Amino acid sequence: MPSDNKYSDSVNSYSIEPRKNNSCQEVEIWKTILSNGKTVNVEIGRLYDMGKFTLELDQQEYDTLINNCNSGTIIINDFDYNIDYVRNVKDIWVEVNGIPLKACNKIPDINSQEKMELYRIIYKWDIIARDEKSSGSESNSDSDFDEQKLTHNNCIHLTTKYAIINGFDINEL
Repeated sequence: MPSDNKYSDSVNSYSIEPRKNNSCQEVEIWKTILSNGKTVNVEIGRLYDMGKFTLELDQQEYDTLINNCNSGTIIINDFDYNIDYVRNVKDIWVEVNGIPLKACNKIPDINSQEKMELYRIIYKWDIIARDEKSSGSESNSDSDFDEQKLTHNNCIHLTTKYAIINGFDINEL
């Protein structure tokens, strides 16, 4: 049977890492359902000091990447990959509909009550605000972001995406 040379059977392993510090990103996408039934996707982003991945690439994929390695961005999830490591979180952000979740920002299709509920889902152990604080019930110390709070508040993790921005080095293993 004649072979179709359009697709190469040859796949090689490559190490890929950012050329610059603070150029490795991770974005987790979570789904939550508000008390009024509205479904909202929440993105939790992190910028890492450094990261390293192993990619399995055919020749065409490799050629495309090598042409963009000087200053381009690569979405790691677009390829067959393994995470070797990511280290040292330098920044973290939370977005709803592409808008940072902050008191001063207006988020399309989200009213102020829904925004407050989202804030509680993401940053608090209890979704319902308490009028009277008791020891351990609610304090400023529990207002830090933590994935366990999302899970505790019935959010569903959909996916995690990785990217390297501002150029990368790629080496065959």
